[in-house]
Amino acid sequence: MRLPLPRRESPRSSTAAPSLRHADNHSAFLHSEIHRFVVEASELRGDDKNGDNADPIRYAEGPVDVSRISMYGVDRKLKRSGDSQGVGRRGKLRLSSPKAAAMWRSAIVIFAKTPHPGASKTRLCPPLDFDDAAELSRRFILDTASTVARVAETVALGDSGDRVVPFVSFTGDAAAMRELVGEGFRLQPQRGGTFGERLAHATADVFALGFDAVFAIDSDSPTLPHESLLRGVAALTATVDRVTLGPCDDGGYYCLGATRFEPALFEGITWSTERVAEQTRARAELAGMAVDLLPRWYDVDDARSLATLTDELLLGRGPLGAPASQSAAFLRDLERRGALSREAREIAS
Repeated sequence: MRLPLPRRESPRSSTAAPSLRHADNHSAFLHSEIHRFVVEASELRGDDKNGDNADPIRYAEGPVDVSRISMYGVDRKLKRSGDSQGVGRRGKLRLSSPKAAAMWRSAIVIFAKTPHPGASKTRLCPPLDFDDAAELSRRFILDTASTVARVAETVALGDSGDRVVPFVSFTGDAAAMRELVGEGFRLQPQRGGTFGERLAHATADVFALGFDAVFAIDSDSPTLPHESLLRGVAALTATVDRVTLGPCDDGGYYCLGATRFEPALFEGITWSTERVAEQTRARAELAGMAVDLLPRWYDVDDARSLATLTDELLLGRGPLGAPASQSAAFLRDLERRGALSREAREIAS
């Protein structure tokens, strides 16, 4: 296990990136929401043997009641395999006690590794050096965490009663990751050998806690619009046998959400290729799960996509998503130091 990482002060920058706790005010709110979820999930599982909430959850065949789905202020018309409207299909409607029917619990799990020079974002070297690549990875995690926190707060402040609980599934040092994301996120160590195994275990472990839907997202898309995640949460509300998939420009995906754990979603996938999203969608359909496609976005894992991010955040060109203030601040620092010069980009590409 890596030794705990100290907070890194760049010798070329006078301002170190604050943790999420200091970057915004979401953390205390999320901490209280996690406590609320643990108490209520315990009751719904029947831990309160003498209470009315010990009723088992039941499933019934029938049309999905789309009026039950909270839209959280976003358009619910998503592109789904075989159904461009994305609503009104016959399927399974989740029924339970009145309390459970009024609240849908989703988990958003950020898949990340604790930033460390020489082990983080090395495909960005060049044009970056190992220290800068690790710091940029740190900023990506901060911005992704901020987006997830905003989604959780938006859902909680709505009138649906639904809840979103944020997680970080991580490798590396737990203390460093906790310092990075703050107390508003539940930390979950990754387990398994291959990427697919670790992703499958992370999803299964969160479902085992009693969540109705689980979303795994990457930490390499710092400008991902929070509206895309809100659409994903809304699409899975109150139904089962359903998947949401957020495809990336490179053929992978930035988000995979599901209403049940399905091992087939992680088997037979040629990871790190342009076929990942396509294969995952096919596996979901073979497993009998409806697939909603979220808006396409991009992840940053090479010099070309780093240039796209730089154009978006510093020049306002290309796709315009979340402000990613942490990443933008560090990119401006890199540009001042010449690390993002045209010559450096041409050498990297």
